[in-house]
Amino acid sequence: MTKIKRYFICRSRKKFSALLVGVVILCSSCAQKISLSKTCPEFLKESNSLIRCPIFANISVFSSQGSFNLFLQLNPALAEGELLGITPFGQTFFQVFFQEKNFLYLDLINEIAYSNQKDWLGENYLEINLPESLRQITFLLDLIQRLCGKFPSGRLECEKENQLWKIQIKEPDEDIRIYYFSGSGELKKIEYLVNKEKIKVWLDYEKSWFPSQIKISAHNFFLQAKTIKLQPNSEAPGKFPRNIPQNFSCYLLRESW
Repeated sequence: MTKIKRYFICRSRKKFSALLVGVVILCSSCAQKISLSKTCPEFLKESNSLIRCPIFANISVFSSQGSFNLFLQLNPALAEGELLGITPFGQTFFQVFFQEKNFLYLDLINEIAYSNQKDWLGENYLEINLPESLRQITFLLDLIQRLCGKFPSGRLECEKENQLWKIQIKEPDEDIRIYYFSGSGELKKIEYLVNKEKIKVWLDYEKSWFPSQIKISAHNFFLQAKTIKLQPNSEAPGKFPRNIPQNFSCYLLRESW
């Protein structure tokens, strides 16, 4: 999971400092829980609502499932884009089109299409549960939505832990903890607890709202991604849904994330 200079930095840390005016500083000797109608969510919502430029990113990935490159075309304003997986030999082995939580995943090696939207699959498809092999992709897409500034909703708890704000989302079958820097409001890490499995994501930044490094770990899985090229992208992603090759088998996913 850079050649970016002054014209591209839409979201510098200096801009974040202005958002801190009026923020109530909590007692540092304890983790005090607060209501989301108070200071914490307003500050974080403001910091996450700043304008982000459309980008094209080349990301080098080393994982327990092998090394490859990701090419990401992203329009943060609409949280939509395209993601390509490229082998070290230059072969595209998967392609993902997404709009927020809706996505179409093309397994180009096995000629299979997966989507959580039946309108994107056409008429001939089978309905199945989410395959284990796709779980990493769904968590990666969720991370992209967070980076686009999508603030969590639902049953939330907020508390300060050292230099981070923790937003906790509690649902019957999952527990998600999202951590933001208390100074800048940037996303720092996410912890997913789904069906007793924990998936952890860490992020580092260099002069841009998009992370320079991403690390993901789970049971029997790890991934380390480094952004090796990041540039503005004036071309908006094409309209959805995308065409699926006729020879592909199509599956509608009952659940995504």
